[in-house]
Amino acid sequence: MQNVLDQAVQDGAAPAMVLLLWVDGQARVWSAGGADPDTVFDLASLTKPLSTAFLLLDLAAKEVLSWQAGLGDLWGDAVPEDKKAITIRQLMTHSSGLPAYQPYYTLMLKNPPALRQGLVKAMLMNEPLLNPPGTKTVYSDLGYMLLGLIIEQALGTGLDKVLARLYGALDIEGPVYLPLEQDPPWPQQRMRPAAHCPDGP
Repeated sequence: MQNVLDQAVQDGAAPAMVLLLWVDGQARVWSAGGADPDTVFDLASLTKPLSTAFLLLDLAAKEVLSWQAGLGDLWGDAVPEDKKAITIRQLMTHSSGLPAYQPYYTLMLKNPPALRQGLVKAMLMNEPLLNPPGTKTVYSDLGYMLLGLIIEQALGTGLDKVLARLYGALDIEGPVYLPLEQDPPWPQQRMRPAAHCPDGP
């Protein structure tokens, strides 16, 4: 098994891999290629279906948050005119008009953790739209960043706590969010990207 993992990493399938195989409630295989077995992976866009969309489905079912609500309905005059009509549904379906990606993290890392959430919201509100909302589909990380802020406002608590509570109710060990105002609790060398990226190893 170790040879398979090492070869997959060497062939470029992923920068690192960890295989954990459970049988009858016991960990029987725990191997890694290109990393230590206790590596913490940044799941990146997998958080969209595994976390953000999952939470939004739950909030809609509980009638806490309507997918038809617009940013203007939620945040009022804090939203620029070009974004007031953007709905939660448009953010979820990548049809909000926001671009795919911006390297916000470069500015975030230069600021204290306590300022990061406000900084992200300000950058998103000032981001020019590529298209009028609802007219074109462009896969957008920025839209889901906005959704994360919306969820936190609707529930009055951080995504980390909300997600832990939801997965806990299902008795499932799910993914973990790190609050923007908190630095990772793990050493940097223990963290790896789940896929090849310009800033990764």
